[in-house]
Amino acid sequence: MFLFIGLITGLLIGYKLNDLIKLLSSGIEFKIFAYKMYISKREKSHVVNIGEKKKQAAHPTIKTECATCKNEDMFIAGTKNLIPCPDCKRNASKFKRIALDC
Repeated sequence: MFLFIGLITGLLIGYKLNDLIKLLSSGIEFKIFAYKMYISKREKSHVVNIGEKKKQAAHPTIKTECATCKNEDMFIAGTKNLIPCPDCKRNASKFKRIALDC
């Protein structure tokens, strides 16, 4: 019997807390001596930026075809070992760079 009463009162308390949280997130407005008071509410500004330009979509750059690799992955003959193209540096970012000190 007390279990059901506890469950029902817990549901009612949770429901009221949820309503209070929604009310606080949207904001509360009240007046004190003709002054408007706001709690956690941002007023929407009506400022319009006239000089703001719209962003244009970036056009994809058209790359010319490399004569060495013909824009395809290069492998060592007879293996699955990938190598970077010496001319256009395709797949060069996939390899560690070793600094040689001479």
